Amino acid sequence: MEGPLKELAKLEKLTSTKGKAPSINDSLDALIGSLHALKNQLVDSDADEQAFRELSRTIETRKKDVDERQKGVYSSVSRLGKALDKKFTASLPTYPGLFESSQSRDALERIIALHLLRTGQFDTAETFLDESRVDIPSELRLQFAELHQILKALRNQDITPVLEWAKANQDFLRSRSSPLEFYLHRSQYIRLLLSSHPPNPLPAIAYANANLRCFFNEHEAELKRLMGCVAYLPLSKLQASPYANFASPSLHFELEPLFAKEYCASLGMSRQVPLRVVGDVGGGGALARIEKGRKVMRERKSEWSQTDELPIEIPLIPENRYHSIFACPVSKEQATEQNPPMMMICGHVIAKDSLQKLGKAGGMSDTHVQPAEELIIKAYDRLLDSMSLAKVRDTALADRLFPSNDDAKGVAGRSIAWKLFLTSEEPLQLSSSPMRSASLLQSLRSSRQSYVKRLREHMRAPDGSYEEGFVIPGSPTQTERTSRESVSNLATNNPLSLHNENPWKLWFASVELRKTIMQDVERT
Repeated sequence: MEGPLKELAKLEKLTSTKGKAPSINDSLDALIGSLHALKNQLVDSDADEQAFRELSRTIETRKKDVDERQKGVYSSVSRLGKALDKKFTASLPTYPGLFESSQSRDALERIIALHLLRTGQFDTAETFLDESRVDIPSELRLQFAELHQILKALRNQDITPVLEWAKANQDFLRSRSSPLEFYLHRSQYIRLLLSSHPPNPLPAIAYANANLRCFFNEHEAELKRLMGCVAYLPLSKLQASPYANFASPSLHFELEPLFAKEYCASLGMSRQVPLRVVGDVGGGGALARIEKGRKVMRERKSEWSQTDELPIEIPLIPENRYHSIFACPVSKEQATEQNPPMMMICGHVIAKDSLQKLGKAGGMSDTHVQPAEELIIKAYDRLLDSMSLAKVRDTALADRLFPSNDDAKGVAGRSIAWKLFLTSEEPLQLSSSPMRSASLLQSLRSSRQSYVKRLREHMRAPDGSYEEGFVIPGSPTQTERTSRESVSNLATNNPLSLHNENPWKLWFASVELRKTIMQDVERT
């Protein structure tokens, strides 16, 4: 690609307005100016033969400039085309005529006009709009002009215009949970913090107190870091501190794309320029891959029947991926609009079709809510009456406890199957002995009470508190701290004490052991 890129660089240099020779637009503008000047002289009757001779020389000079410029551009374009033909020897695919209808041409011209306005090429856009049939509302043109005026101010480190826009559109930004306004104030705070020599953080702190306090609920951690970085001034010290990201220029440069994204979103437009995305994706290899796939399918005499999918994968850069791709861990299929991802009560995510299959008889999900007590009693009386524990065990292991055509037992029957082996007393004695559900429920309640009692005793920390997030079974909320009698000997009852008899050492060891066990359980 070295040859085509080299020719492209030459072409860009020739068409640039910063070249040594005057551009075609400049030459034509100068010629038009000369004609207007002569016209004014004729109106005032001050023009003579000398003025016409000078105008003739000016026209010849400008014509020569335009011809030389055009000749150089055409020559460069020709060399670029030859370099591309030499590099890419494969012939271009043949497609039916595109943009032949008036509707498609109007759509294409509108996209081009919006692209020129959105990228700030206003002079070119005005010329294009004059020569095409596209009608862009004047209000939209003014909005794009405002966008680039604010972006220009941001590049000059002036956040006043963008702050005014953010405050005027505060409801819109909050509905999107946009951090734009907070990032703007953060940028100004950092500038104030680093602008004084020697360091004087008082103006920056006053600014933060006036403008950043309202963002505490949403950005508490970031605000704490902004206050903490004051201890690492000046800039050289801040760059070597844990707050080095606040000294990076990207903190301010990233405001421009963020503001442009929010501004375009307020106009109902995408965050990226559509015409640029089409060029990047298509020119980045997508069209070549699709054409190669078509060629292979033609050779194999096969057709692609899916209308909403491609027969091959198209690699995309991260910024051009607009939605996540979810593959169901059960069915191994990608999620679609008809089969979206669904989150179960346990937190796992599977496809909707897989969840429905798991919920049917013979494929029950492990995330059902606890069944009602009446359902458990009914299942017990129906399944386990006049059966020995050995028969229940054999039936459960043989998977005959839950016939697929009997939906009434459901999860309740499964609950009984494993709870039978956890009771402290034998609920089923002999096969000839009559059995009822009351004995099982009473035994289970007794075991649960004993279990809860042990939890309260062994899970409590030396100061009477429980680990964060700890919930006693049967309690809807987290367990509150229960105070114990104060211990006078802080040397042996202090979380920071290194005393050998400190009870906190055993407590912390137990916490780490429980975490390790939980990790092993989750892995298996």
